[in-house]
Amino acid sequence: MKCSGNYEGNLPTIKIIREGTLLRIFFDYEDMSVTDEEEKMYICENVDVEGQSYAEIVSALIRSRYAQDSVEAIIANYEIAKDSESDITDAKRAEYIEEYNDYQAFRIRMKEIANTVINQL
Repeated sequence: MKCSGNYEGNLPTIKIIREGTLLRIFFDYEDMSVTDEEEKMYICENVDVEGQSYAEIVSALIRSRYAQDSVEAIIANYEIAKDSESDITDAKRAEYIEEYNDYQAFRIRMKEIANTVINQL
């Protein structure tokens, strides 16, 4: 979920708020300030995680963008794209491969964020 707010000093990189067993993780901050004057604004991603284990954090972060059925479709499409005997077009093959690579890059990034969160708990 996207959220926004104001900040002072440097743009944050990650913020973690604990509320019992719930973790609110704020990450991927972008500066949205109109000018360099007094009010600095940001937009960032926010994911709420029930639990505090690495696996729970990674899962919640990935599921914030990719539902399980979407992941299954991405993987199935990638398997078709790898099959040189499949009858899909070259354009569709490239699309499926790009979609899979984007998913993998996102997974890697979310694992990095999860490691950062675990190290700050």
